[in-house]
Amino acid sequence: MSFFAEYPQQRYTVSNVTVQREVLLPGGITGVLNVRDGQRVEINTIIARGQLPARHHIVEAAALLRLRRPEQLDELVTVSVGDPVEEGERLTTKGRRVVSPVFGTVAGIESGRIIIREDAEEVEVVAGMAGWVTDIRPRRGAVIQAAANVVQGIWGNGKRAIGAMRVEPEDGLEFIQGDSINLEWRGAIVLSRRPLTEIGMGIMEEQDIAGVIAPGMDSTLIGAAMQMDRAIMLTEGFGESRISLSVLNFITETIEENRNIRGTLDAVTPDPLEARRPELIMNIAVREGNEPPPPRTIDRLRNNMRVKVTTPPYTGQVGTIVDLPLTPTRIEGGIRTYVATVQLTSGERLNVPIANLEVFAG
Repeated sequence: MSFFAEYPQQRYTVSNVTVQREVLLPGGITGVLNVRDGQRVEINTIIARGQLPARHHIVEAAALLRLRRPEQLDELVTVSVGDPVEEGERLTTKGRRVVSPVFGTVAGIESGRIIIREDAEEVEVVAGMAGWVTDIRPRRGAVIQAAANVVQGIWGNGKRAIGAMRVEPEDGLEFIQGDSINLEWRGAIVLSRRPLTEIGMGIMEEQDIAGVIAPGMDSTLIGAAMQMDRAIMLTEGFGESRISLSVLNFITETIEENRNIRGTLDAVTPDPLEARRPELIMNIAVREGNEPPPPRTIDRLRNNMRVKVTTPPYTGQVGTIVDLPLTPTRIEGGIRTYVATVQLTSGERLNVPIANLEVFAG
């Protein structure tokens, strides 16, 4: 068998492990560190602060005023280089359309244009886990180590959220409604049994829900999900799949066994060039010196291993490997490929191409 066949993709739904995660300022920006190596941190401990690069906006003032010569603008402007301006503030003595598009500072007035430098946005990153700083990334962040239960997903919208763990109502996210924000859901990370819908995304905004873990959603909602400032992670993929019982039971049992547990939903968007996966990390309490082992990062296929099927019609179903044929097997469509014989939790046995399996650690 090839290396690929022996070592397939792996996602984790695993309890009581020690994890290490880099916590860095976004976008490669640098800033000021607030922690030191070996320091104890809590979930909301600020690791680093920095500023996003300031953007410049060009206002085509002469064109908007229909001036014949750019130099005519000099007699009409009401601001000077270095002046602070507010969003919507008029920049000339006439012409309603000549306004500042942002809060910022006038950086230049030349060739009929007014250049506005947007105010730099301050950003900060927090630990997201209660644990210890094990390494420092100068001016960027740190590596945090903690004991946790971990659930990794298939897709995320690139956002990060920290909040109390909740399970959606029996009837779904759509039934979290009301004229005012329900404090039970405000700032929470909510597990949904059903695919996320456009209405569900609206409920996230209305009820100030910090993040949602859902089995899937329609691919037409990707653009809207990426524009949200709330975290979304899919555990099964795009489409109408319901959440697998293994993931549902794992998260609900963790919530029941750990009162008031908080989670960090790091819904990174998968990148083929990176090893990071979207994941939910739920901190668990352990005694110092009794830390659990790390998860196994590379697991070779073997009999009795739990795996998850990633393609229809068995998407999301979990089973156990009962046989690993040493030679390629002919499957539907006439293709010969390496397969694993998997017995699903329903009792059904099927030959699944290795490429369509993920190791299900847990």
